[in-house]
Amino acid sequence: MTNSFIKPSLFQDEMNRLGAMFTPLDAKKMDIYYDEFKYVSIATIREAVRVLVGQHPFRRFPLPAELWSAIAAVRKKAAARRYAQEAKEQLGECSKCLSMGWKKIPDKYIEGIPYSYVTFCDCRIGQRMRSAFEYKKRTAERENPKLAYQDIHGVVPDPVETESIEDENLKEQNNDDHQREYED
Repeated sequence: MTNSFIKPSLFQDEMNRLGAMFTPLDAKKMDIYYDEFKYVSIATIREAVRVLVGQHPFRRFPLPAELWSAIAAVRKKAAARRYAQEAKEQLGECSKCLSMGWKKIPDKYIEGIPYSYVTFCDCRIGQRMRSAFEYKKRTAERENPKLAYQDIHGVVPDPVETESIEDENLKEQNNDDHQREYED
C-alpha cells in the first residue's frame, strides 16, 4: 500500500454527494472524515458512497464506521471478482461441461422411460467437485454411520443396509423386559 493521499477536492465532491442525500457535513467534520479516509482510493470511496446512498437507512450523514463498513463490502466484492476471474483463467473453459463441473451421460431407457444422468466432468472443476463430494460423504459417514447419505440431497441409503429405528426401539424394550423377568 502506498502512502499517496487522494485529492481533498475529489474526496469533498464524494462527501457532498452523500450530503445531498443526508445531512451535509460542515468544514470541521469534513476535515475529520478526510483524515480518516485519505489513504483509500477514490474509486473505492465512490463505490462505497454509491452503496451508502442506496442502503443507508438513516437520515443522518453516515458515521465513519458505517463508511468503513461500506468500503469493506466494496473491497470484499472486488476481491471475489478478482478471484473468480483468476480461477477462470487458470482452469480454462471446458467444452464438455461449460466449466460447470457436470457432464451429461446419455439417456438410459428403463421400461421405455428416458432417464437423464449427470456425473462429474473430467476437467479440473469437475475433479474439485468430486473431491468435495467425497469429503462430505466421508465426514457424514464418520459423524453418523447409520445416516451416512441423509445429508446428501437426492441420495437415500438402501433399506436393506440399515435397520429401521422402530426395530431398534423394539429390541431395547424387549431387552429391558427380558432383564426385568430375569431379575424377578
